[in-house]
Amino acid sequence: MREFWRDSIIYFGFLLICFHGFAQIYPKKTISIKNGLPSNTVYDIAQDKSGDLWVATEHGLSHLNEAKIINYTENDGLPHNSCWQVEVDDNNTVWTGTFGGGLAYFDGEKFVSINEDDGLTDNSIRKLYYKSPNLYVGTQNGLSIINTNTKQLKTFKEEDARLQVMDFFEFDNKVYFITYNTGSFRIEPNKIKQVNDDKSFFSVMAKNDSLYLSKDGNHRWLNSIHKTSVMDFINNKRNYIDFGGSVFWDFQSIKNKVYGAAWGVNYASGGFYQIADNRLVPLNERYNIESIEIHSMLHLQKTKQLLLATKDKGVQVLDLEHLVSHYPKTNLKSSLTSKDGDVFYSFDDYLEIQLKNKTQILSKKDFIRYMNNEILNNNLESRFPQKKRFRYFSLTQERLENFFNLDKIWEFDGSIYINSKIGIFKIDKQNQGYKISNYYPISSSNGFYLGPKLGLIFQYPYSKVFIFKNPQKPKKIQQFELSDPNSPRDIIKFIKLKDRLFAVSRFAGIYYYEKGKFTSLYQNGSVQEKEFVTARKISDSTLLTTDYRGNIFQLTYNDTLTFKKVLNRSELSGYGISAIDSYGDYIIAVSNTGLNFVNLNTGEKRFLDQEQGFDALNIQDIQVTGHTLILTTPKGLYHINLFKLLENPTKLISIETNSLRVNGNKTELSKVEGIKLRHNQNRFDISLKGDNIKYPKKVDYRYRILGLEHTKWSDWQSWFDNKEIIIPYLPPGDYDIELEYINNYSGQLGCSKIVQFSIKQAFWDTIPFYILYVFLITGLVYIFIRRRYQILNKRQKQKSILEKRIAEAKMEALRSQMNPHFIFNAIGAIQNFVIDNDTDSSLNYMNSFSKLIRKTLDYSSRRTITIKEEIGFLKLFVKIQNLRFGNKVIYTTRVQKNLDKNLVKIPPMLLQPIVENCFEHAFNDKIESPKISIYFTLKNNLIEIKISDNGIGFDNSLKSKSKGLKLIEERLTLIHPENRLIITSNNEGTSVKIILKAY
Repeated sequence: MREFWRDSIIYFGFLLICFHGFAQIYPKKTISIKNGLPSNTVYDIAQDKSGDLWVATEHGLSHLNEAKIINYTENDGLPHNSCWQVEVDDNNTVWTGTFGGGLAYFDGEKFVSINEDDGLTDNSIRKLYYKSPNLYVGTQNGLSIINTNTKQLKTFKEEDARLQVMDFFEFDNKVYFITYNTGSFRIEPNKIKQVNDDKSFFSVMAKNDSLYLSKDGNHRWLNSIHKTSVMDFINNKRNYIDFGGSVFWDFQSIKNKVYGAAWGVNYASGGFYQIADNRLVPLNERYNIESIEIHSMLHLQKTKQLLLATKDKGVQVLDLEHLVSHYPKTNLKSSLTSKDGDVFYSFDDYLEIQLKNKTQILSKKDFIRYMNNEILNNNLESRFPQKKRFRYFSLTQERLENFFNLDKIWEFDGSIYINSKIGIFKIDKQNQGYKISNYYPISSSNGFYLGPKLGLIFQYPYSKVFIFKNPQKPKKIQQFELSDPNSPRDIIKFIKLKDRLFAVSRFAGIYYYEKGKFTSLYQNGSVQEKEFVTARKISDSTLLTTDYRGNIFQLTYNDTLTFKKVLNRSELSGYGISAIDSYGDYIIAVSNTGLNFVNLNTGEKRFLDQEQGFDALNIQDIQVTGHTLILTTPKGLYHINLFKLLENPTKLISIETNSLRVNGNKTELSKVEGIKLRHNQNRFDISLKGDNIKYPKKVDYRYRILGLEHTKWSDWQSWFDNKEIIIPYLPPGDYDIELEYINNYSGQLGCSKIVQFSIKQAFWDTIPFYILYVFLITGLVYIFIRRRYQILNKRQKQKSILEKRIAEAKMEALRSQMNPHFIFNAIGAIQNFVIDNDTDSSLNYMNSFSKLIRKTLDYSSRRTITIKEEIGFLKLFVKIQNLRFGNKVIYTTRVQKNLDKNLVKIPPMLLQPIVENCFEHAFNDKIESPKISIYFTLKNNLIEIKISDNGIGFDNSLKSKSKGLKLIEERLTLIHPENRLIITSNNEGTSVKIILKAY
């Protein structure tokens, strides 16, 4: 009795699981922080003319361009990050209402703010409503109206009440708005007029002559939805039909169905609802929506999608076409829909059968009980004694149920077979359901077949194939030794076509069974392929199979056998084929990335993956039943309506140019056709926009540039999946950019010319310019050569004159230095020494005079001499001159320490004339102690020589009359323009300063 109640409870639990798991769910897609949104708190959504979405979130505004998300915040020019509303006008300008920062519009480049300082009634915006050309701005305390063309603004407030605008509606071409605490108003040209004094409204929608209004509500005692006629409402009549709870923030009317978005605010209520027959139908579970805080909705008519803006889960994207349905079942292993329409689900421990009017469970205990009964009562051990030949397990071992594990389900000749770790079970349909009718204690994976004529055919894993002609009494056993090349091995599936059984092998090709023996089609040359990974029977005479590369083949048997490749691997998306089936002219193949649909007649190709709402990466098997494709995954079954997908005509997408930038500058689209560009306007950024694109990731593009010959750009470029074309450079010419696009979801292929333009040649790239260029260069070369000749000729003449003048100056300087008076005076002084019998002095001075003469002749031929050589020359000169003065003239020379007298050079015999002037003109009898001093210094790469005496001096105005000084000054200038001669004189003496450029 205890076991009865225990089994009953388990069975009831299975029923609960089954009924709950069989609930139909329409998949949805979520756009959230994981995809790039700045926040999961979303208040509003809008769509612009290019099909892009704009999402107002708590932490900024998001722009969704296909799969790309661009976020804008205060750092990008928004007046506030808390964005509550977004609207798009007829100029495709995006308007954003923030709660705290006022309004902003995006002109495509930047945000422009409008706030209280500009006349806005309040910086906290609750609702935006657009009716061309005006944008109605409902704020926390008043209404503002902005002309979107002129940006002119006017405002309306109530002096003695707070005008908290909650929503707008339109009736009879007039705009009305509701408030939370001040009633409802009609907007007239220069005023607002109250039409209803009822309060506490949150949202409103006008549908035909009816009005749906939301007040605060909960599921216990307050009804939130108030339905009435528009005329009664604007005439201040309260003929409401009340129903529903929670707080509804938005309503949408779609194909005569009304939907509501609710968020309970103060109560844990809300969600997504349909309003039908004055009651609420909750839809959260049907669409697998977790959020109960839904703030607004956006219906995309062209793609038949509904977007829900939630306050905690981001954006929920619903597909209203209901192409895909999900039947959740956790840890599902296999499924099968029988010819009778019954659906079988296998799990590890039980089999679930969905009949037309009920659900049946065959539990693990049911299978074990039947197996034990067969072992005990039907002599199973003696009928199937060979453990190692047929199975891994022993029928006599204890707790055999521990090895029990259901696997795949098969249907052969109207009977259902379930494979398990402890053998194969057969179940047949009875009046009240299905019942286990047989058990075969054999081990086999996919390689088995059961039929009334052929018996039980199976392959023991990694071994040979056996045939039991009579499975009930398996005494006559036929086995096929692997040594025979025609014996099957590594079988993945047995398939019966007409009256012949075929066996598809993983590594050895295809076999067929006839008259008690197998024949290898690979060995006899009928099939050249050996390695197959999957196979499926698609008709009584045809099967499809795939090789390990992903190529698809068709085998047909109608008296004669044909085998041909029907699809190449390159025609499919993804790698490898794990399951295959057909529908009409379409082949359906599961790759590692999703579902491929290929029409063998038209070549049309489609591809579906998780973007369509199913678990595309874990598809275990597929099966076409009627117009439904059934996908088996560990998460349950997915049904795809093949008629809607493949046979209903789909709206064609269209692609056109959204914007064009030339060298980074935006070009008006109206000028795109036949646009004329300068030679340097040759870099292009083209943005595309599409219409009717439901799944942007499924659209691929490629382009080519017509007008370019023999370059890589003139051929079709590689396929890409974003709507941006960047062309870095084009030479001058006439061009058309041709775009080809393919919608892998609908199979549509299109081609169009999107931009036509001409780039002019640069003026220097024309024949007239080449001719002018040759003449110009020739003229410039002639002028240059002529001018060069003139300059060189002039320089040569100046050089000749200069050299001549330098030679003359040298000769004059030499003559001035060695004038006859000096020589006569020197010889006379020496003569006096001879007369006075002063032989030593006469010889000494004669020797000095001869040295002076030799040095004078030597230095006069040299360009420069060292300072040391100049000092030595002057010392001899002064010694001889001092004879006349009785050696009383004191002569001194000094050289600055940083001046190397052995290396630094000066012009020769430059100082002698000046020293001679000292002897000739500076000293007389009144000068008791005559002195001459010479000081050599180096300053800033200039040599400064100062010659000083303490003589009688002279009038500075007379120095211009001195021929010797003129010669020295001219000589200095000829040597270098920076050389200078400076003379100062007074009654205390004379100072001559010579400044030379250092050598």
